[in-house]
Amino acid sequence: MTAANIGDMYFDMMDADAGFFDLSLNYLEKKSFFFNTSIDRVYIDVQKGKWNITAGRHRINWGQTFVWNANDLFNTYSYFDFDYEEKPGSDALRVQYNLNYASRIDLAASINNDTSITAAALYSFNKFNFDFQVLSGLYRSDDIVLGAGFAGNLFMGGFRGEASYFHPVYKLTDTTGVITASIGYDYVFKNAVMVQVEALFNTSAPKNGGFSLTELYTLDLSAKNMWISRFGAFASVSYPISPIINVALAGMYSPQNNFVFAGPSVSFWMADNFMLDLNVQFFDSDIPVDAGGKGTYAFLRGRWSF
Repeated sequence: MTAANIGDMYFDMMDADAGFFDLSLNYLEKKSFFFNTSIDRVYIDVQKGKWNITAGRHRINWGQTFVWNANDLFNTYSYFDFDYEEKPGSDALRVQYNLNYASRIDLAASINNDTSITAAALYSFNKFNFDFQVLSGLYRSDDIVLGAGFAGNLFMGGFRGEASYFHPVYKLTDTTGVITASIGYDYVFKNAVMVQVEALFNTSAPKNGGFSLTELYTLDLSAKNMWISRFGAFASVSYPISPIINVALAGMYSPQNNFVFAGPSVSFWMADNFMLDLNVQFFDSDIPVDAGGKGTYAFLRGRWSF
């Protein structure tokens, strides 16, 4: 793939909008740069008593784990998209009813750019000092989904997990359903070092399929299809060297094609509202480099918050 092809692919990726309303636009495209605007939060939020109603483009976060979210039916994202901490929004209507301080009923429905509809209900509650949730509904007009998740403290660290089962609406009597599940743990030491680990089980991926690195950035990720292989493992460690400097190292491994990822990063707060960071993404696998199985990318980002 040539540099020009990669550039065109990146322009198209930035211009694409998964929502029903196209709120992303490339105003200017040149060989070495482009100018894009994207509106990802525009909604009306009404709160009255125990009720909360939100309509428009907004974030519906039902996920519990950090990297792979089987319960996040509305706003799946890629871990490699480090430039989007807020996570994508969806064109949706959401109604929440708070039963008490630790439990709620959550109803949500969204429509995508292909007019597919996701509509589901979630019930969350607290038991044994853990937060639990169960959900069910229709996923992208094609699948019935059942899911569950939990989050709490174990050995002074965060322990969390989630799983979902998807079954085609028009094939209820066969065995074509898929399962996605993840479980993770994170711990912060007294010296502020933070460690995270997570594992994934993903039956929607092919057992022995290949992949190209471009898929990690362009793959149509969903709660039903979160990864390029059936198993994945993740680990990261981060440390604030000073109040203005943070360093981190993340890694992934999948036994399929011996996929390995390493991602060192360093962040500098140059001012209260301006941050500069460097992210490196190194990939290796049994797939040859000319087939897209190996590569290294480096990103330098400046972010001004106002």
